[in-house]
This record gives sequence, C-alpha cells and structure tokens, in this order.
Amino acid sequence: MKANPASRRASYAQYWLGRVYMVQKKYDEAALAFAEGYEKFPKGERAPDTLLWLGKSLVARGQPDLACRSLGELDVAYKAIARGRLANDLKATRKDAKCG
Repeated sequence: MKANPASRRASYAQYWLGRVYMVQKKYDEAALAFAEGYEKFPKGERAPDTLLWLGKSLVARGQPDLACRSLGELDVAYKAIARGRLANDLKATRKDAKCG
C-alpha cells in the first residue's frame, strides 16, 4: 500500500488488512483500516466491501450509529453492488446494527 499506492490492488491490500484485524478481534484497528481504505481509495475495486466491513467493525465496537452511516454510504455510493452481490450481507449487518 505504501510502496505502491497507485496500484489498482492497493484497495485490496487495505481491505485485507482490516479483515485480518477482524479475525484477530482487533476491532479498533479494523475500523481504522477500513476507514482509511475507503478514504484513500473511494473508487477502488474493494471500496464497497470496505464500507460493508467498516460497518461490521463498528457494530463489533458497539457503535451502531456510525455503522449505519457507513452502510448508508454503501447504499448511496454503490447502489447496484449494495443491491446485488452484497445485498444479503448488507441486510444482515443493518439488522445487527439496528439501522432504521
């Protein structure tokens, strides 16, 4: 990521860093990694997944309001993906966050 930030795979690297933190139950680090990933690569190939997992990490941190905002951004910025391949996971995460 730092060595090659312009690479189309940089968003993947940042996303997987966050996923590793999630597996390790390091939710603070995961949320930071996902937030940085979306901030740095909002048009990256993994941007929609990054927003979804940002929401999941915020739920795990006990921040459902922030999680709902992240999930809302996913629905607005990537409507087709949010209603396509991420639809079921997005719905489940919204339920976990108790989004209205």
